[in-house]
Amino acid sequence: MSHRHSRATPMRSIPDALHDGDERWLGPAVELRDFLAHHGRLPGVGVDAGPTERRLARWVKSQREAERAGRLPIRRAAWLDAQTPAWRLARDAAWYATARAVGLHITETGEYPSASAADDTTRRLGTWLRTQRRAQRVGRLDHARLAWLDLNLPFWASPTDELWYATAGRVAEFVAEHERMPRADRDGEEGRAARWLRTQRAAERDGRLDDEQLAWLTDTIPGWRSAHDDAWRRTADELARFSSEWGELPVTGGTRPDEHRLACWLGAQRAAAARGTLAPWRHNRLDARIAGWSVRRNHSWSDRLAEAAAVLNRHGRLPARSVHADETERRIAGWIAAQRRAARAGRLDDARRRQLDAAIPGWSSSGEAAWRTRAAELAAFASRHGRLPAVRDADPAARGLAVWLGRQRAAADAGTLVESRERWLRLHVPGWRDHHLGAWLGTAERVVAFRATHGRLPTRGSTASALERELGVWLNNQRSAERAGRLGPERLRWLGEQLPDWRDSRLAGWLERAMEVERYVDEHARIPHPRSTNPRSRRLGGWLETQRAALRTGRLAANRAEWLDTRLPGWDEVPHRAAATGWPNGTMDPMPGAPRAAGAASARAPRPSDERAARVLQEWVTRLRDRDDLELGAEQRQWLDRRLPGWDQRTA
Repeated sequence: MSHRHSRATPMRSIPDALHDGDERWLGPAVELRDFLAHHGRLPGVGVDAGPTERRLARWVKSQREAERAGRLPIRRAAWLDAQTPAWRLARDAAWYATARAVGLHITETGEYPSASAADDTTRRLGTWLRTQRRAQRVGRLDHARLAWLDLNLPFWASPTDELWYATAGRVAEFVAEHERMPRADRDGEEGRAARWLRTQRAAERDGRLDDEQLAWLTDTIPGWRSAHDDAWRRTADELARFSSEWGELPVTGGTRPDEHRLACWLGAQRAAAARGTLAPWRHNRLDARIAGWSVRRNHSWSDRLAEAAAVLNRHGRLPARSVHADETERRIAGWIAAQRRAARAGRLDDARRRQLDAAIPGWSSSGEAAWRTRAAELAAFASRHGRLPAVRDADPAARGLAVWLGRQRAAADAGTLVESRERWLRLHVPGWRDHHLGAWLGTAERVVAFRATHGRLPTRGSTASALERELGVWLNNQRSAERAGRLGPERLRWLGEQLPDWRDSRLAGWLERAMEVERYVDEHARIPHPRSTNPRSRRLGGWLETQRAALRTGRLAANRAEWLDTRLPGWDEVPHRAAATGWPNGTMDPMPGAPRAAGAASARAPRPSDERAARVLQEWVTRLRDRDDLELGAEQRQWLDRRLPGWDQRTA
């Protein structure tokens, strides 16, 4: 009994919940806990797993089988639940690895993987994502996994939401650009936008429109619920009330409530009637309720022209609609904008154009000042938030900027964006044409932080942690994208500035070996030799010899050569062992044409402590000095003059 007691004594660290008989069981259990804490996952039996990991994977599998068969003691199950909560989840590590791969795919391509994609990897990720959606619908998806997906993969459960917001953004851009709703009788994008809006109206009437989507439409596209006819009737009624109240029709330069808006609307009806595109029922309604609506008041146009000319003479510039302008100036600026629209549509007659040219030079400008103001707001938003605005932002101002930015992208894609404007955006709003630059920069900055911490780029090796492997995969994807020509100029420029050597996929391993050589030199005060009897010196010396060969043939990268020159001075000079030459461990190349004999192997000044080396060097120099000048070549004399100044001077 005393013998057994003495064996059990060292295991007093066993928790009280376990018995002394659990000593043998507790060993692998503690190993499992430490493995999970270090790697952030359960052990596996894959080809990359080591013997210890495979042994632990088999052990935890046996615990699961025993627990399912009712053979696992409750105390052991409780210990595992407390120390390694994920021990029952056999596929938990693989699940999170695939989930991160889906996230990387979305970051790189900007879209969710499809189960019907041609690429095998994309198809596999799409099938996995479809499986998670099915599990979520039937209530079989684990709460922790569901929370991870909701946090890291927005719209994963309903990709149609992302498509909805993309379409809504395009419709909002159309409305902002044309200042009207799209028409269903038009072809192309406008017709599709009108039909999409009609579908949303029907969905709201049936109660099928999501509250968030309803709020988005209401804030971003005011009046989207009303059909064009209803909106037209309401405006016509407003015009009739104005005419009845004031006894005259509105003018664009008027100061009465809603006068300018109603005057612009009335002008549009007159133009449509002149073109023959005004519907008969609308024409009849206006004739019945607003007498003389189709008669233009030329004298009011002349009044507005005179006011605009007065502003130009007073301020030396065209009227502006900025927040700093007064109400009169903003009204006149709106009138000039109406003349520009009429000129672009071909509705401005030659007589009025000549009057505008004479009274307001430059009136037909496209509004560069207003564009610069909007662009400055975009640059300030990007600087303040670290990202570009999106059409799904809660702030209406941010959504307006996103719509404006979408118009600039569309103009750039169509080749109609003025070069000076494109250059301004490229300089002040980096990545303005890249929809997914924000997420990309987040990962790129993590790579920069990893390099600052570890002194190297992340790798995908089997010894790398899960975080490092994830960053290594991302970095490798950037290299592949560059080779395929899919890496945008902004991303390429960012990587070149922040990670100059990001293209070198083998630099991390190279740096590990180079730093090992550096440690050897610090320890032994000499460069390792490829033919040393010491295994470590021989291995590192052989590696250095490979770098010298690469340098001679021009295959050594500039950044690697610079690292070696800075950290290992003299690395490129062939070393020679002291046993063969009588010198200190070789540090310099031999003289050109000199024999590989003792004393002729190196001409670097010997160390003071090495008296034998100094004596051999002195004897060798003396022999060289006594030789006839014709026997010593010009290249050899230059080498001696450079390495041993004053070698040919005799001393007393």
